[in-house]
Amino acid sequence: MSNYNNSARSVDFVSEVDFLKLPILPARLSARQTSWLIGCQENHIPILVMNGLLKPLGKPPHNAPKFFGRDTVLRLARDERWLVRISDSLVSHWANKNKKYKSRLSQHVAIEGGGK
Repeated sequence: MSNYNNSARSVDFVSEVDFLKLPILPARLSARQTSWLIGCQENHIPILVMNGLLKPLGKPPHNAPKFFGRDTVLRLARDERWLVRISDSLVSHWANKNKKYKSRLSQHVAIEGGGK
């Protein structure tokens, strides 16, 4: 998920607290900065983009850093229905991922004959 991380092209603040104390936020937010504003982890941003709940600015290539519009992110962060949607989306994503992992694990154990 390196294409969603901060890059040398954007200002990297020392901490979330320093960033959130800024009197004026940058117009273009990195994935990390976006995650701070909406209260999720940075690794959740690609999931939200994949599920159509966040849209990066422009049309960045798949492997390029993604940036998000400050005003859009702040508007979404105030929308409780959207916050419920992202929460449900993340829960569903991780439940499906864990289900697939457990399925592969049980298949691996069965193949090796360690089922009992």
